[in-house]
Amino acid sequence: MSDKYSILKYLPIWSVESKICIGIPGTDQYIEITNTNQNRKLLDDLISNGISLSEINGNHFYNELFKKQILLKTEEQKKRKDFFFDYLNIKFPSELLSYRILIFGAGAGGATIGYLLAQFGFKNISICDNDVVNSSDVEKTTIFDSTDIGKYKVIALSERVRKNFGISIQAYTEKVFSEADIRRFCDITIPQFIIKACDPNLSFRTSLNNYCFNNGIPFIHMSYAFEIINLGPLFIPGKTCCDLSLNQLAIKRFGEEQSFEKQKKLYTDYTTHPSISFNINILANLILKEILFFLTDRYEMCNTINKIVYYNASIMKGYTYHLQCNKSCLFNLNNITYEKN
Repeated sequence: MSDKYSILKYLPIWSVESKICIGIPGTDQYIEITNTNQNRKLLDDLISNGISLSEINGNHFYNELFKKQILLKTEEQKKRKDFFFDYLNIKFPSELLSYRILIFGAGAGGATIGYLLAQFGFKNISICDNDVVNSSDVEKTTIFDSTDIGKYKVIALSERVRKNFGISIQAYTEKVFSEADIRRFCDITIPQFIIKACDPNLSFRTSLNNYCFNNGIPFIHMSYAFEIINLGPLFIPGKTCCDLSLNQLAIKRFGEEQSFEKQKKLYTDYTTHPSISFNINILANLILKEILFFLTDRYEMCNTINKIVYYNASIMKGYTYHLQCNKSCLFNLNNITYEKN
């Protein structure tokens, strides 16, 4: 195995008058050297060809870079996505990329989060939706183009993912409504994590909540309305309260007639949502971060565990609502801090 070392690819290098600066100022991974032809050559050799351990030990400049953990073995240099975790000092085990993720909905939000997960390297993604791509989908997403019009969204998405990343998404051209539908698809896909990115009648939320809490499957909601993107909640059965808390809040504020089970959407083929890719990409990328932080046990960095974040992307402001079940809830678990087993 080669013992060649090179500079971490995500660390910047720039000149400031008489100095060359390497790394991130204010951190331990930072060093300044005099801007001379000799030092330029040392950097050129390091970046172009790599250096050996003996060269590190025999050169003060290389040795300082090594001590500051600015160097990494050449064969260990990682892909772009891994630098994100290196920068945050988070370990992302490669086996997590085999995590089984089920997405309900392949509209703008569902298709985008499915694409981002595949782009990151997740290879066990299943997605359900029976809608087809239309011109509006092309206008408001970066996932579909005009050649996809008329195709099932899940098929168009799976084709794009296979072409770009060599990953096969399990695509199901069916709409899921009832708890029986949810159970059927979970029996097929055996998910370890579920993303609700669809927008059927609100009774679907209750069905999904009941199934996931009865079967111990973590799940997260994602949605958008005009300029507001809704992040979460992320629920963990047995550790957090459940989605029935939102239903209880709606009933308390507006009356029994506003219960999830009693609301039905009308004229869905008529309505056109004004959101564009700006909102949708922000939503999907923030949901991706929530999932990544959850899977890597960095719960302090998750903003949606037992909470929903309402964020206005236009003015870059938002607020968080902390959820709490009442005593009558079947899954009453209030004020519990989640720690993954």
